Amino acid sequence: RPTMTRLSLVLLAAALASPMALAQGAQYRAVDGPFVLRHHPRDDPRGHVLAGHLHPVHRVGRARGAGLRLPAFWLRPGHAVLPAFGEFTGGLAVRPERGDRLWVAGPERVVRVTLRRG
Repeated sequence: RPTMTRLSLVLLAAALASPMALAQGAQYRAVDGPFVLRHHPRDDPRGHVLAGHLHPVHRVGRARGAGLRLPAFWLRPGHAVLPAFGEFTGGLAVRPERGDRLWVAGPERVVRVTLRRG
């Protein structure tokens, strides 16, 4: 828990440090332990990247319009892309590749998605 609290405070500090720069797409980066906090998900030699920007979502269900688009945590080698939760965030339907892992966030729990390889 202390590590999560510290990470949360670093994320909050990053957002508050320069909200206008963040809104204009600045490449803000902070390093906290093994993590590099970035807006855009790009690899960084200083550590494992935690990023946003893409707002990953995953469609559950096959029928167009009948399925659900759920916020997703997308873990890739070297970085993790965190979901956004809100009505106006849009979302990128991700296409995980070999080595990626994906979790979707439902109303009461987070569930790992079993990825099928075609």
